[in-house]
Amino acid sequence: MILLDTQTLFWYLTGDSKLGKTAKKKLSSSQSLYFSSLSILELETKFYDQQVSNQRVLRSAALQAGLSELPPTGAELERVSDFPQLIRHDPIDRALICQASWHNAVFFTADRKLLAMGLDWVKDSQN
Repeated sequence: MILLDTQTLFWYLTGDSKLGKTAKKKLSSSQSLYFSSLSILELETKFYDQQVSNQRVLRSAALQAGLSELPPTGAELERVSDFPQLIRHDPIDRALICQASWHNAVFFTADRKLLAMGLDWVKDSQN
């Protein structure tokens, strides 16, 4: 199972060159690629704040691209205390890392703080 962070999801769906070749190959060949409902919240909020006109298309685009949606649960989010180094980090990122941990998923991100944690299941989406 592979879970994409918000930025990686956006890059994957838009074909952005910031998504690294190694990451793109792994994601493209995966049979179990997931995005969190929280990523939709994060992106839609950013689009609204920036007054982007094509809102409400990300979830359907992700589903059409073959990804599965992973809604957060309380049991997953209770793991937040497992990552004390993220206490002041973005709450969405903290929730995503909890989801990945709960599901024993490989987590693709470009977030330097998350990558610096040294967790072998957190992978750089820019490689």
